[in-house]
Amino acid sequence: MNGKTPKRKKQNGRHPTQKPLALMERIVLTSIEKNDLILDSFTGSSTTGITAYQQGRMFVGIDKNDT
Repeated sequence: MNGKTPKRKKQNGRHPTQKPLALMERIVLTSIEKNDLILDSFTGSSTTGITAYQQGRMFVGIDKNDT
């Protein structure tokens, strides 16, 4: 296994390590309260940001690349 997310599982963009929205939703819902701020300093395709928005959390994302 090469550590990359298979293309068939990617929903947002083409980032090589994109995480599934369902996984990020589980993490956000179990660890961050509504209206809390999430900082993702390696945001990539921003599945964390999408999940934060969908679940009523604030989000700041930073990435070196624009992909």
